[in-house]
Amino acid sequence: MQAIKTDRPRLAIVDIRLPDMSGLDLVRRFTDEPPPFFVLSAVRLEETIAEAIGLGALGYFVKPIEVTQLLPLVRAALARADELTNMRIEIQKLTEAIEHARLISTAIGILMERYRLEQTAAATALRFLARSQRRKMHTVAHDIVDASLVINLPREILRKIGSE
Repeated sequence: MQAIKTDRPRLAIVDIRLPDMSGLDLVRRFTDEPPPFFVLSAVRLEETIAEAIGLGALGYFVKPIEVTQLLPLVRAALARADELTNMRIEIQKLTEAIEHARLISTAIGILMERYRLEQTAAATALRFLARSQRRKMHTVAHDIVDASLVINLPREILRKIGSE
């Protein structure tokens, strides 16, 4: 358990029967998501197989198993795990890029409305502001959006002020 907390394995081969818990309980202890894993068992139980697959097991093997049978599967699993890791990184980058684009578009809209600018002029103003401050456009855009939320009082507040 200590090793799991300090070092995330690239691949796990878990036995169903462990001294203090089942191998599937061990897999559940990963806080984010488990590493790719295979399950070993002395018996073939359909409910355990279904549970293992539900947790994301790559395979379920009944002991005894030859190491020569396992090695090609381990190599393939590690390659697949690397692919999945790279895909997660790309998804994260795309998600950030979409969020940055949304912030920039919103800030451009705020500049267009506030200063009565055309879209191109507002985008140029945002780009100029970012360059002059040596900051990224999405960071400046975030500040503009935040400032706009403060400056533009919500209608509920305006109604309360007007009714008092």
